[in-house]
Amino acid sequence: MGCPAGPKLNGVPLWRGMKKRIAKKYINAYSPGLFERLMELVDHDIKPGSLIADCSSYNGIVIDMFVELKPAYPRASRRLWKDETKDKGELHFGRVPNGEFVADIDFMTSNGGCSFLGCGVQLPRSFEEILEDRRGCIRDAIATGDEWDFAKYAKTHVLLPDGTCHYVPDETFQPDGSRWKGHINPPVPDGYVPPNMFPEGYK
Repeated sequence: MGCPAGPKLNGVPLWRGMKKRIAKKYINAYSPGLFERLMELVDHDIKPGSLIADCSSYNGIVIDMFVELKPAYPRASRRLWKDETKDKGELHFGRVPNGEFVADIDFMTSNGGCSFLGCGVQLPRSFEEILEDRRGCIRDAIATGDEWDFAKYAKTHVLLPDGTCHYVPDETFQPDGSRWKGHINPPVPDGYVPPNMFPEGYK
């Protein structure tokens, strides 16, 4: 009888073909702390329609998520090997010839595309935390001449009460969804007065 598959995210198990304790070793060897972060997503039932904090620095509404499985190659004992990129060592534990584990999750959110592993996707942040973070980033951008137009484009952002962002249409974004497939632009609630994210006197 084979080992039971792990808990699922968007219908895909976090591991299969191995016991939980072995899967945890593989996943955390691939990226330290990744197993615990994945279990947080499971515990909070993250799926399309959920909120996550993505690399935009806002919370985003999950439109879709693509779970990447990586094969756990069979080894008789723990050993170090080099993967196809030749620049990252990975530890392998035990014999799991048919085992697989989650190496990353690509998210499509209301803010765009984001990698769980590469972009540091996490559970949604509070409105206050996001506001403080955005104000700090805008202040720093202005102080250094706004070389990358961070503050300029921040003028088209409206921070909403749940930490998501409403994008005001401009030359980079049109409300017909052409920016990316399936785009969602969260609406501004009636009567809502958004916070000012810019230093006093900035135009």
